[in-house]
Amino acid sequence: EAAQHFLGELRKHCTMLVAAIADVLGALAGLDSDSPFSATVLTRGLIEASADLFWLSDAEIDAKERTRRTCLVYLRQHETLARQMVEFSERHPEGDAAIPHLDEGIAEGWESLRLSAEKMAAIGFELRTSKQRGSKYSLGEAKPSISRLVDALITKFLGKTGVNLYAIYSPTAHGDGEGLGTLLIEGDQVEAEGVVKHRRGFDEKRWNGLVVGPALAAAKGATGAWFELALSPETERPTASQ
Repeated sequence: EAAQHFLGELRKHCTMLVAAIADVLGALAGLDSDSPFSATVLTRGLIEASADLFWLSDAEIDAKERTRRTCLVYLRQHETLARQMVEFSERHPEGDAAIPHLDEGIAEGWESLRLSAEKMAAIGFELRTSKQRGSKYSLGEAKPSISRLVDALITKFLGKTGVNLYAIYSPTAHGDGEGLGTLLIEGDQVEAEGVVKHRRGFDEKRWNGLVVGPALAAAKGATGAWFELALSPETERPTASQ
């Protein structure tokens, strides 16, 4: 019964991920190679959502593993809510004077997280604890890092790339100098007063290699896997023994 409940939540979560992917595709359609920063940031978000979606809907895993992964997503979301309450209390040292019963609510949030984890473990999973943020409780192995999930997704649907594309997207999105340097066209330069300047943008090769190709491959591969699972009349369901 518990397994069926959490698998039921899977449909809602994956539907939101599909909507996010469609949202980004619509935004990317309005950009061109002269908007490299916006395109890179949007592509990063799309690929992250696609990586999560594929991790949950991968046809090569069985129902029990899908249930475990769904539970991990739920636990991470639950933990995030509890941590947000803690962070709020730290920003407002007046505590209960500002929000009555805040400390009580925080304690109840952590206790609810623990009880949920134990309920999930009772399905037949090993309950583990960790000090790592986002993995206070996990069932077996913790959820892989988003970098690993993205690399697995790109490798699956686009092929193995020379570099980890996520290692390019992230520093760009964070405004790091290393990432921002990828937004210049090295072959298109002018020299003025002894200073060489490059045009800001992507040439056709980088536009297709960093934006169009990865975005379309990730979106098509992940949503295709989810639709195949969601629309299948024989979608796996955990048995009592699982």
